[in-house]
Amino acid sequence: ALTTSCEDQLDIEQKGVVDINNFYKTDADAEAALVAAYEGFMSNVFGRQPDMGGPGIYTPHKLILNEMGDDILAENSQDNEYGIKLNQFYFDAELDVPNFLYSGLYASVYTCNLVIDNFKDAADTPVKKRCVAEARVMRAYDYFLLANLWGTPPFVDHVLTASDQPYNCDKDPVNPMTHEQLLEWCASECEAAATDLDERKGVDDKDGAAKVTKGFAWAMA
Repeated sequence: ALTTSCEDQLDIEQKGVVDINNFYKTDADAEAALVAAYEGFMSNVFGRQPDMGGPGIYTPHKLILNEMGDDILAENSQDNEYGIKLNQFYFDAELDVPNFLYSGLYASVYTCNLVIDNFKDAADTPVKKRCVAEARVMRAYDYFLLANLWGTPPFVDHVLTASDQPYNCDKDPVNPMTHEQLLEWCASECEAAATDLDERKGVDDKDGAAKVTKGFAWAMA
């Protein structure tokens, strides 16, 4: 009796969280989910600090797109071995830089999919439609990089369940896609989403410069 009489005191409601069954409903929820998608996009695609599981000292996105070219000479093997390996193309699958970017891109895809999955069929307000559209374009940018850097990466257009087994998109038994078709999907996503996006009001519109707008979607397409 002594071991069971106090069990109800152990049933403590978790603090600082929102029950998922009560979220993804309102305009404010859509905006909050979109903020998480932007945070996932910025921190995972453009660089993560060590306390977030990232390298801290460099930005994988920038390093890969700049170091791997004939017009760059990477030097100083004391603290730039990863840059030299990229620059001279003698790295393997164990190099941290592409690993950080690859995993980061899919982490960003996940946060975008959370917005899209939970609001695409319940986008009954302009705010919800805009939030879904912004997430779709960010996800398309993620896949633009994945397609150009990894050819035919796994295509994940929804939040995966524990039993899902993604294939490289050209080997997908249900919906196979070539490299070219994946790039075409990126363009069509941006074109379709543009309808529900805000348009930047001019060069002085600082808010419009810090989010996905019609202009960014059209440029991506």
